Amino acid sequence: MSLWELVAVATLMAIVAAIVVGRNGRTLIGNYSSQADARRVGLALLQAKRRTISTGVTHGVQLNSSGGSITSFSVVSIVGGVPTVVDGPTTFSSDLAVTSSHTQLTFDFEGKAGASYWVQLAGPSITWRIDIIPLTGAVSTAKL
Repeated sequence: MSLWELVAVATLMAIVAAIVVGRNGRTLIGNYSSQADARRVGLALLQAKRRTISTGVTHGVQLNSSGGSITSFSVVSIVGGVPTVVDGPTTFSSDLAVTSSHTQLTFDFEGKAGASYWVQLAGPSITWRIDIIPLTGAVSTAKL
């Protein structure tokens, strides 16, 4: 194979790759960002649970909304019913539609969840659901 043939093949591959990224790029990026945001929320829930167990003070994740849709979340400490931001706010990707059973997901000093919580993050073509089991406070993330 000559150098010119190699250059021609590489050029054609680059053109095809540019077309694929141009057509599917936004969808792919949106799907990856939905997965990343689901991981961030799951880790924030675990952080809140661990802070509650270690300090004895109620911690949780507060979902913040703007214009009727959930746009960000924060880890909060709740003393006397007043939430104080400990970490965040962390903004969700603009490609996501976020829904939740509650706006404040809390844990008690034993690590139990305050209720049966769920958070759903819908990307362009992939949806993630995070479930929190009340008795154990276990956090489960699944792709729907």
